Amino acid sequence: MKNLLFGILILFSAVALVSCETQDEPISSVNKLDSYKISRDENGLFTLEHTTVDGFTTEQVSDFGSNIEKFYFDNATVNSTKYENALKLSNDAVKVGFIELQGLTSEFITVEDDDLQSLELKDRNPLLVKYYVHRTVSGKVIVVFRVKNGVDVSYGYNEELGENEIRLTESADSRSIFKNVHYQTFERDADGSLIITFVSSMGDKQSKSSFALAAELIRKPRIIITESDGGGIEE
Repeated sequence: MKNLLFGILILFSAVALVSCETQDEPISSVNKLDSYKISRDENGLFTLEHTTVDGFTTEQVSDFGSNIEKFYFDNATVNSTKYENALKLSNDAVKVGFIELQGLTSEFITVEDDDLQSLELKDRNPLLVKYYVHRTVSGKVIVVFRVKNGVDVSYGYNEELGENEIRLTESADSRSIFKNVHYQTFERDADGSLIITFVSSMGDKQSKSSFALAAELIRKPRIIITESDGGGIEE
């Protein structure tokens, strides 16, 4: 009888422990963040839109030392909340971090691009009109972009650099008109990282097959997503 009571006691203790651990299990930023979108318009202006799930808000802190816009999660008795913020390009990049204070999974995004507000760089990459990177509710990463008429678009993976490439090439036939709005879904690596680079073939007009022989390759914009601060964002 004593053994039976002892066994029942152990069972109840185990159930209580599991229940307690389940209730206290922290929610990472991946779950607190419903979705986000970082966009650059045709004038070179950047905007961040992000939405939290029910029960969470974010507080924005500008880290001027590292040029990062940091967003910290707060518990709140509110419904899903949508935010919109202008982003400033500094040192040819915008940097955003959705930060967890408890050392849980955070998400960092860096977009490296030329400053189109500068007269010197205004026409640096004429093939790409505008774009945005969107992390969906399900966690997928989609890049939507618009190119000028007569630009061919292809996709590839650069093994040497470990980067997904969106390749833009001006058609050898200047009268050729391709679809000018495109989107592509990208998969993250096992560690949560992802790099997407627009590669524009400039100089002599190139065919798709001779892309690698282009007179000049512009490797911007470059989008870096990580779950730590090691992917282009310095704390």
